[in-house]
Amino acid sequence: MTTGERGELRILRVYGLATTLLLAVFTVSAFRQPPQKAKFSEIDVERINIVEPNGHYRMVLSNRSRSIGPIAYGKPFGYPGGTRPGIIFFNDEGTETGGLTFGGKTENGRFQGSGHLSFDQYNQTRCSISPTTTTTAAAEWG
Repeated sequence: MTTGERGELRILRVYGLATTLLLAVFTVSAFRQPPQKAKFSEIDVERINIVEPNGHYRMVLSNRSRSIGPIAYGKPFGYPGGTRPGIIFFNDEGTETGGLTFGGKTENGRFQGSGHLSFDQYNQTRCSISPTTTTTAAAEWG
């Protein structure tokens, strides 16, 4: 083996060792646990789903277009979502059990506003209701 070949072999060994170490660092860092808790000053979202480990909803906070339709035992029924902005609560079985919804708009010169808070008994509808609906001419609001 000539001196030039020994030099090339030494360079290849150093290159192989450096590549192996770099690969080991990347492999170990890929399996590193990310931070468990993120902290934000402000976030903008269209919907937040709070779910149980089994995937059932516990609470959904959403705007109108991303709102959820009725759910019983984890399965949707009735009308589709997209009609009621607010917070919807669910029981341990994944069934909707009340919520806080709201709305307000001006249409044809008249203002319409609504708010609804309800908590349902098990397999019942609206045990505790606090609905509010207002309709008035826009000119009446000073």
